[in-house]
Amino acid sequence: MLFTSYPAAAVSDDTAKTRIKTYLEALSDRPAWAIKRAAERWLKGDVSGVDRKTLDFPPSTARLRELATECMSPVNLELAALQKLTRAKVVKPIDPEERRRAIERLTRNGVVVPTEWPPAATATAA
Repeated sequence: MLFTSYPAAAVSDDTAKTRIKTYLEALSDRPAWAIKRAAERWLKGDVSGVDRKTLDFPPSTARLRELATECMSPVNLELAALQKLTRAKVVKPIDPEERRRAIERLTRNGVVVPTEWPPAATATAA
């Protein structure tokens, strides 16, 4: 898709194969969806920090890799959050007797403790 969108220079089959192999090697550790999205962004000119004339040519392997990595950023952030969640410490529920004693102590100190959770809405005067 990316290379067919630009006027082709006359290159030999060997040169074309070498070029493709170079892109495949440079992008081998990036998912196909990110590479596709990066190519689409390049074709639409939806890239920052690039001279507009540069968009008249296919991106270098390094630039396409950089764009693919940018496209992966939201997914990587979500993955990191999920990994953090899977490492979260599981806390055992509070013992009912311990809860009763804690409520007693709080109540003695003037703290109003709801008897249900979430607490029912408090009626307000109109």
